Amino acid sequence: MDARELFYQRYDAIHGAFVDDLFAGLTDAQVRARPHGLNSVVWLVWHATRVEDAAVSCFVADRPQV
Repeated sequence: MDARELFYQRYDAIHGAFVDDLFAGLTDAQVRARPHGLNSVVWLVWHATRVEDAAVSCFVADRPQV
């Protein structure tokens, strides 16, 4: 197994177990809700995805962000 295969394996595990389960059974209103004016669940997941894109683009692919 090379580094790319390891990355894909861990990526699938994290997103399959975390993100999919996080949104399972929630309505659009629930994931967009901003309790006490804080960030919504969907914004937090989007932000984490952007950080991930920046890191992968820079350190793994050596190319600009998507």
